[in-house]
Formats: sequence, C-alpha cells, structure tokens
Amino acid sequence: MAALERVCGRSIKEAVTRHLFIDQAYVLTTSSVAVYYPPTEAAALLPLRMDFNTAIRPVYMAGPQTNPVRGTIWLPPYVDATGKGYVTSVCTPVYSGERYVASAGCDLRTRPLGESLLDPSRAALLLLDERRTVVHATPPARRRYGISCLDDVYYLDTVREDVLAPSEYQLDRQSSPTAAALARVLPDDDRRFSFSLLGAPCPAEVRTLENGWRLVGLLPPELP
Repeated sequence: MAALERVCGRSIKEAVTRHLFIDQAYVLTTSSVAVYYPPTEAAALLPLRMDFNTAIRPVYMAGPQTNPVRGTIWLPPYVDATGKGYVTSVCTPVYSGERYVASAGCDLRTRPLGESLLDPSRAALLLLDERRTVVHATPPARRRYGISCLDDVYYLDTVREDVLAPSEYQLDRQSSPTAAALARVLPDDDRRFSFSLLGAPCPAEVRTLENGWRLVGLLPPELP
C-alpha cells in the first residue's frame, strides 16, 4: 500500500477516480500475488498459477533485467490480459534490499489518455511511442491515415498474458498510403518537416514528450 501511495500520490482512490484515463492502481509481486485498487474480478479470468514474471508486463518490464536503474517507467502499449483492452502502464519497481519483489503502478487506457492530450478539434494529430506504435489519433488522423487498429479490442478467448501491441499498430502498417509516406520521412528529432500528401507537399511537426512518446501534427499550408 505504501508503494502505491508513492506512485499514485497521497490518495490512491483520488488518483484513480479523478483521472478518467487511470483505470486501476496495483501492487504486483514477483511471487504472483496481486493487490488492485479498485478491487477487480477480472484477474479471475487469468489461468491458475500464472507466473507474473513472464506474463504480466508491469512486473517483468519494471524488473532489473529491463530496468536496471530502478526508475519509474512507461510501458509500450499492449493488450491487457485482464480485459482492459489497449493500455499502457506506469510502474515503479519495489525492492527489499537488493531483491526485486514487486511492481507498483497503474494502468492507463490509451483512448481517454490520448483524448486528454490531443485536442480533437485540431486537424490530424498522432501520438506515437518510441517504436512508432500508434497510441492514439484524433478522428481526422484516423480517417487521413486509415487507422483502424484503435477500434475496441474484443476478447474472443482467454488471454493468457499481456500482449505487446502487434505490428498492425505500427504507423507504416496502416491502410492509407499517406501513413506509409509519413512513416518514411518522420524525423528522429523534434522539428518541422514535409511529406507528400496526394502529390502535394504537406508541412508537419513532431515533438517529443517527457516519457519519450512523439506527437505528430499537420501544419496549416503556407500561403504563397
């Protein structure tokens, strides 16, 4: 509980209920014991004797093999094993001396998180992670780039582990040729750039957020 307080602030309950994009806070131990707030029955869907160290991303991604500096980390988007759909997580490792014992953090649904960051009244805006995985897109961006991967996730069978966003979530795998054109020229640094849109140059800008995600937006065309 103290670990949850450090991650979520003074009040765990307030942190979860105040922000619509924070779905749940938790402590997940390396011995496969879970404490959730708010309490959930979704974990009952998980297979018995599931090893959190290999199946639950907030546990193994916060551990020493992938997080040797023991800092708070943002996870790449993934399909959650307990039915939350397309999510990301912010988690902090918990150590007992030098032994990694748990991950304390919270799950964030990508749709309300993206809606809180991207103004839907703006033109095409994309939120990408470091791997150019589409985290969120405004409605104009969905139409322009042919993005369908952000539709609701349906669980047709038991999900036995958290699944990293598959290749169809990558920018260059979207159905529109415009998305492929953007992916080819998207710079690695923050700056304005241009790419071809329906045969005409299209100005755009990319900015990197504090957690490493990238915000890509089209700019108004320059007047002659």
